[in-house]
Amino acid sequence: LPDLFEEREQLLWGPYASKAGERREAQEEGSTQISTKGRRVGIPRALHFYEFFPYWKAFFSALGFEVAVSDPTNRHLIHEASERAAVEACFPVKVALGHIINLLEKEIDYLFVPSMITTHNETGQDKQNSYLCPYVQSWPYMMRSVLNLWETPEGQRRELTLLEPHVSFQLGRKAVEKELVQFAPVLKVSIKAIKK
Repeated sequence: LPDLFEEREQLLWGPYASKAGERREAQEEGSTQISTKGRRVGIPRALHFYEFFPYWKAFFSALGFEVAVSDPTNRHLIHEASERAAVEACFPVKVALGHIINLLEKEIDYLFVPSMITTHNETGQDKQNSYLCPYVQSWPYMMRSVLNLWETPEGQRRELTLLEPHVSFQLGRKAVEKELVQFAPVLKVSIKAIKK
């Protein structure tokens, strides 16, 4: 029987092909950074990470950003999250705070925390509603209410831009595109580049 977890890791961290057919390589498997030039976008390794990271990695890498990922869940991240969680929620939602704290230590320029509303779930001819849990949908708002993202532990101002699109894949590509193009000025990229 093949090691399906290992196959998942290879697919998650492996290269992807752009529309032009070029392959963009990740650093060694399991690395917390993807090699590209440019400013750094942090993506927490939490909640819907394993389902959507390849999509977001391809998106930001194609725009020329370096993608930084929080460390794998560990005792330190769990402790940090437990100390700050203000809402009684499930363990994955609580530990997501620890992933944000970990990313803030990585000197990122942008923090990408989408409000994921629906996924695209199509079975044959039937389209099914596939809403994410309300805690997952509202995670960016809970995170902002608990953490001071713009101040370091030493009390200094942190230069950070928060990216919080409302993503509903079920509404189709145009709806997702509409959410993402609003970040073109903040990311300092063209709308055309985002629509690619």
